[in-house]
Formats: sequence, structure tokens, C-alpha cells
Amino acid sequence: MESKEDTGGVRGEVGARGRATPSSTYQVHGEQVRRTLRRFGVREADLDDLSHEVFIIVHAQREQLAGVDNVPYWLRAICWRVAAGYRRRAHHRREVAVGALPEAPDEVAGTTHEEIERLHDRTRLLDALDLLDDSQRELIALHDLGDLPITELARLVGCDRKTAQKRLTMAHRQLAAVLRGELAARAAGQPASQRAEPSALVPASAWLSDRLQVIDITPDMNVGRIGNVLLTVWSRSASLEAMERLWDHISDLLETCGGRFTYLATVDAVLRPPEAEARRKIVEILKTFGPFFDAYGTALEGRTSRIVQPVMTGLAMLTRPQFPMRFLLGVPAAAEWIAPHTQGPGGPLAPNAIATAIGHLRRLES
Repeated sequence: MESKEDTGGVRGEVGARGRATPSSTYQVHGEQVRRTLRRFGVREADLDDLSHEVFIIVHAQREQLAGVDNVPYWLRAICWRVAAGYRRRAHHRREVAVGALPEAPDEVAGTTHEEIERLHDRTRLLDALDLLDDSQRELIALHDLGDLPITELARLVGCDRKTAQKRLTMAHRQLAAVLRGELAARAAGQPASQRAEPSALVPASAWLSDRLQVIDITPDMNVGRIGNVLLTVWSRSASLEAMERLWDHISDLLETCGGRFTYLATVDAVLRPPEAEARRKIVEILKTFGPFFDAYGTALEGRTSRIVQPVMTGLAMLTRPQFPMRFLLGVPAAAEWIAPHTQGPGGPLAPNAIATAIGHLRRLES
């Protein structure tokens, strides 16, 4: 938790017009920055240089600083990014041959076995964090390593508390998958450089299949899975209840497929446009699960294209998706487009396998 030393003067440190300045920020928070960098994995010998780097960024962002209400939390986000870059540089640095091993520094030589184990665990945690994407990494680092309360975390990333908590939960699940893969690689004696990326940590045989798995059948939508593709067939209404069920299905899928998936929706001609609450839920889904999408495709059947495409395009624009997203007329065209973004037991799924799975899924009735 925050100490009084860390939070003191947050709203009292002022410049000429009552707002924080780079100079006042350095005077009040210089030591806090050093402690934060140390906590994020920076070696003692590099703290001066990295602290200097943080305050160069503070100076460059001085106009933004003038509007910051909680300076320690803002600084913590900068510290994390600087420390992450530092660890990446250290990871790629060449090893230097020496004639003899240097003596262990006092801070290590005097530690107990349990303390050394904790240091090693911390190193493995930081290495695992580097395998996550930027948004997941920052959520965990700021909340778990930086003791940032969930309310402040939500403010920092620009969302409500509930959404921040859900994103953090998904980041924790992905981190757990990374650590499980890292432990399995160590047990097998596999070099760190050859360990799998997060999306490949779960053995393919454990969850990939080129046969349709039916997950849910309702009057509004049918849900299934083939390989790492979540399939939905929307037939009547994209209601709030249906969106909440879809949220649960995506969460379950991520736990079993290694944290990455592809989504393909088929929209029938009689589907009614989503109402306001459902539209808000769609935006929440795209924001929360966006980092886990490999691709998002929608097969438009008939006249719905005039309604669904502009509605979904508008909602997607609110979330600024970082994944490929396409609307295509008919299932064959959608299956052809999305196939390269999929994964089955032997590689990408065949377009006809995807189209056949959708055909079977849409024929099922609740």
C-alpha cells in the first residue's frame, strides 16, 4: 500500500499557478521514482540513469503534468515503461567473458536462501511480464507491483472500475498461462530462447480440433468452436443478455486456448439491431478482449448488411481495435478471409472446414 511519504504533497506540490511542475515533481518525488524503478526490476547501479530518463520524460510531458491530479500514480506509469525498456535492453545485451567471477555484492551475499529464491521468483515474474502485450503488462505491473488501487488504475487507463477489474483478471489469466509454460519449459530443460510465445503455451492437442464443438444454443444465438475460432450465429436479437453470455464464453475460451483466439460471427437477415444497453456491452467486450483477438470477421447474410455493418463499424471505432476486422457477404467469403488467422491441430484451418462448421451450427435449434 502507499506510504505517507509516497502520497504526501500530491495536491500540495505546486508551481507558480498552483499546478505541479517538472522541478517540483523532481524535488518531491525523486526518491519515490528510485524506489519504484527498483521495484520494477532496475539494478541499483542503473537507478541514477533510469531516474534521469524518467524525469526527461516528465519534462517532455510538462504540459500534460500540469493537468495531473495524482502525480505519484502518473509517475508510476512512466517508471514502468522506462523499466520495461531497460529490461528489454538488458535481455539483448551480449554477455562479456571475464577471467573470474566477481564477488557477490553485499546485498546478495548477506541474504538467506529464502530471500534468494524470492529474488529469482521476481526475475521470472518480470521475464513473464515481458511476454505479455503492453496493455496487459501495464495493468499487472501498476496494480500488483506498484500497489495501484483498482480505482486509480481505472482512471489511469481511462475506463470504469468494473472494466478495469475485468481487464486485470484477463491479464492475470494470461500471465498464469505464461508462467505455466515457463515452468514446463524449465522442467524439460528447454532454453529460455526457445520457449513458446503466450499463444502457443497450451499444447495444441489439449484444445485444438478441426471438428465443431457446440457451446451454447439459444433463440438469439448459437455458439460453437472449431480450432481457436469462436463461432456465433445470430438469428433474432443481439440483446444485452446474449452479449453477457458471449462475454462468459470468451472468458472460458481464453482459459483453454492459450490466450489468443479468432472470432467469426454469422448474422442472419432477420436479426434486429442491438439496443443501447447491448451496444454498450459490445463496446465493453471489444475493449476488454481486444488484445486477445487475432481477427474478427462477420458474415452478412442478405439485407442485414445495410444495418449491421454500419452499427458494428461505429462501435468498433470507439474501441480503436488493433486486430483485423472485416464484414463480408456470405459465409464462404468470410471463411476464406478468416482462415489464415486461425489455428487448428495441424496449422490454419481450411475455409471449407470453417464454413461447414457454421452450416451445422446454424441448423441447431434450442
